[in-house]
Amino acid sequence: MIPDAFKKTFVLSALVACLSSCSALQGPELGVYDQHESINRGSFRIMEGFDTVVGKPVARAYQAVLPDWAERGISHFFLNLRTVDSALNAYLQGNFRAGSKNLGRVLINSSLGVAGLFDVASEMGIEYQQEDFGQTLAHWGYTRSRYVYFPVIGPTTARDLPGDLFHLIMSPRLLLGNAYDVWVGSVDTLSRRSDALLLTDARDDAALDKYIFTREAFNQKRRFDILNGEVPVDDSMFDALDDWDDLEQAPNVPARDPSE
Repeated sequence: MIPDAFKKTFVLSALVACLSSCSALQGPELGVYDQHESINRGSFRIMEGFDTVVGKPVARAYQAVLPDWAERGISHFFLNLRTVDSALNAYLQGNFRAGSKNLGRVLINSSLGVAGLFDVASEMGIEYQQEDFGQTLAHWGYTRSRYVYFPVIGPTTARDLPGDLFHLIMSPRLLLGNAYDVWVGSVDTLSRRSDALLLTDARDDAALDKYIFTREAFNQKRRFDILNGEVPVDDSMFDALDDWDDLEQAPNVPARDPSE
């Protein structure tokens, strides 16, 4: 039985995503467009409440029960399945190098890595490169999209949501078929939540407004992914660094003798 709060949150978030995709936006490319902040904050509060009561405790128990090697193996297994989707989207973006690397990772880890339980490819210097359909759409010119905090998925945009749903849910199901049942899907979800514990713990310790922190961190990560790490540096950053250097140097200036 799904609680009414979750049903309402899911419907509202889906409505926001649909409406957001139907109107053009004016402003900087890859900027933050949180036009429905009140609805998104409501979704965030509900999911945070559920995570506090259920998600985090179960993820911590998962870490406590399983040895590290077992956790890594499960995480590698599901990442190996999703790497097929990353390879396909890299090719759709014309990034044949990343696509070939990801495809090579799948072949190596599926064979030498025992169905992906061991990340042999990384040991060989073939690193994973995250690609998804949202990045593909951005590469094709869809660079402005409204922010949505979607139940279960978390922070995303109207552009990224279809790719997120496919990458997280459909991608492993298509490869495993009926073997990806409720139990396997639960282990997959638990493994991903466990992997994110360090990030959410750091956020909870540092953030005054967890919603804003999550939104801004998501946007910066998406910019980095979409631009393949080649994020342009704003001149204002250098001004801020100069100001910081001035503040650091100021205490080292000898104090003037009042008698002089």
